[in-house]
Amino acid sequence: PGTGVSGLESDGKDQLFCGGGQSGKIRAVKRPKRSATAG
Repeated sequence: PGTGVSGLESDGKDQLFCGGGQSGKIRAVKRPKRSATAG
């Protein structure tokens, strides 16, 4: 809550990049591994 995102991009694999809205920061987020039982 309270965090704005100004854009979202993917590297096509397991990493997402998002703009931090008014903060001007760019964040890189790695997607967690899926478990074998996940639907």
